[in-house]
Amino acid sequence: MYCTEIIKTTWLIFSSETPTLLYYSHIPTAFIAVFLGIFVFLNNRKSISNKIFFALNISYGLLIFLNLILWTNSYIPTIAFVWPFTQILFVVVPVLSLYFFYVFMEKKDISLIYKIIWSIMVVVLMILASSKFNFSSFDATLCEPITSNIVFIFQNIVFALVYISLIFSFAKKYLSKLLTQEERKELVFLFLGIFLFLVSFTVTWQIAETYDSFNTEQYGLFGMTALLGIVSFLTVRFKAFDIKLIGSQALVWALVIMVGSEFMFVRGLSMTIQVLVAVTLVISSILGLVLVRSVKKEVALRESLEIANRNQQSLIHFVSHQLKGFFTKSKMIFSGFLEGDFGETSPTGLEMAKTGLQSDNNAVAMIQDILGASNLKAGTTQYNFNNVDLNDLVKEICGLYTKEMENKGLKFDVQITEQPLTIFADRTQIIQVFKNLIDNAIKYSPAGTVKASLSLDPNGLKSLFEIKDTGIGLTESDKNRLFTEGGKGEESLKYNTDSAGYGLYIVKKIVETHKGKIWAESEGRGKGSKFCVELPIVQKV
Repeated sequence: MYCTEIIKTTWLIFSSETPTLLYYSHIPTAFIAVFLGIFVFLNNRKSISNKIFFALNISYGLLIFLNLILWTNSYIPTIAFVWPFTQILFVVVPVLSLYFFYVFMEKKDISLIYKIIWSIMVVVLMILASSKFNFSSFDATLCEPITSNIVFIFQNIVFALVYISLIFSFAKKYLSKLLTQEERKELVFLFLGIFLFLVSFTVTWQIAETYDSFNTEQYGLFGMTALLGIVSFLTVRFKAFDIKLIGSQALVWALVIMVGSEFMFVRGLSMTIQVLVAVTLVISSILGLVLVRSVKKEVALRESLEIANRNQQSLIHFVSHQLKGFFTKSKMIFSGFLEGDFGETSPTGLEMAKTGLQSDNNAVAMIQDILGASNLKAGTTQYNFNNVDLNDLVKEICGLYTKEMENKGLKFDVQITEQPLTIFADRTQIIQVFKNLIDNAIKYSPAGTVKASLSLDPNGLKSLFEIKDTGIGLTESDKNRLFTEGGKGEESLKYNTDSAGYGLYIVKKIVETHKGKIWAESEGRGKGSKFCVELPIVQKV
């Protein structure tokens, strides 16, 4: 066929001479992309990730539509007009994919400098695509422009930069110690969706361009379904875009429409194939309804749980506030007796007042632990980061425990490196970490030695604080529970009846916020234990 033989088309895309595979690869995929993009945007127009996702899907849908025009038309002016736009959108879609991934991942917009850099690349391509460097004549046998390699090479350079940026951003975020396990799962799924989409989109297009392969390009367009599938999963599993139940309903309808569209291509085929398509449509509809109902139940349960958690947080803070007030009053009374504010008190009375004051102090400490754990879990804990001299800090803390160790008959061995160690930390929070570990060593060591040490790791990048005792030791079961909310060792209540089980949970959260690590070591029950805290140090410039 020659371009002089004009093919009749309806609505620019429908032609009797067009292979049905072309319509099946273009129309359903474009429809789902545009539909989901608009749907997500309308459900939260203020969210920047929703806006970018909308732009990405609209750009992809437009690209498919324009590509379909190129495949179904032989009118030279139409092809000449559409061709540059497709080449521009072939770059815009990967760039928007990267943009969406970053914003969704970081929950914030990219910096202005990166916007300028990527915008310049797109603008350069727009200039090249609409200039004589793109094409100047047509191949009458293929109905295609005769193009130069300049645009093709530039597109590949942009594709390479997108891939490098995507992988680097993912690796950097995934290796961050501030991410929770759920956030890592969300990140992995999103990365896989974007990556699979870009691979099927760019690689198959390049193969089709190089080898003039019709089928390769069509199959490559189905890569968008990989991204939509991942986004669908994120929508339901991680509440991406905050569209919850209505999002799953929209996705089910999109699936039904996509299966139903097969009827456009089975006319004229055997009755068996038509029946199979009809059965597939019915089964998809039924399974879709079951999915929506199950998601509806899950969403309802999740919302009920969130309400219960918020109420629990409020109750914890209210009760803790009231209890602290009560204990503060009784502490003042006991302190008054011990200081002689109420006249002379018998030795027995003084001993009782001392016991009561200690009990109140333990109760207040327990309340503080519960409140601290609650705030850490809710993400409301405030940190004030500054450079902290770790050597002086550890010396200061250990000095506070010298007398207490002597009173209990414990030998206290402190070894601090002479190498200066500076960390970027909240001083108050780090003090809480070290004091908690030393307190535990005293409480769970009936006799023997407590050794505290501070050193620099062999690579010179991290500090290592260790507190080792000859106390009751830890079993494997103990180590698995220690750093969890409310977790205690099996023998802990024998030595510390006031333990609430939140101390080490709080310590772990604080250390992780400082991008550090904490772990426990022990050879077993009765063989002592060692707690290690690793924190990154400030590097000298």
